[in-house]
Amino acid sequence: MGTNPPTKRSNTMTPINQSPLVMLRLTQVVQRTGLSRSTIYSKLDQNSTHYDSTFPKQVRLGRGSAVRFIEAEVNAWLEQCVYSSRAVSTTVPQSLMVQSALVAGRCGQ
Repeated sequence: MGTNPPTKRSNTMTPINQSPLVMLRLTQVVQRTGLSRSTIYSKLDQNSTHYDSTFPKQVRLGRGSAVRFIEAEVNAWLEQCVYSSRAVSTTVPQSLMVQSALVAGRCGQ
């Protein structure tokens, strides 16, 4: 009746899904979103009036200055922008219209 020894935990991250992680350069994010570089940096800057907590965060690669954005997060943000811009109608409850308007403001509308 011995107990099993504890298993050693790995320090490597296990992917949530099996699809490959695609990283985008800033120039690619500019192309996909239609936003300028300065607007993207403003959306990332917590001290900016244009700060958007829902905008995808940069991923630093190594110790240098190289950063990338995760494609799936950029796509999800864009989809939310489309959804929020089309969700405002007379059939949407007032609370959702306010929330949608806030998100739409974050999406550059």
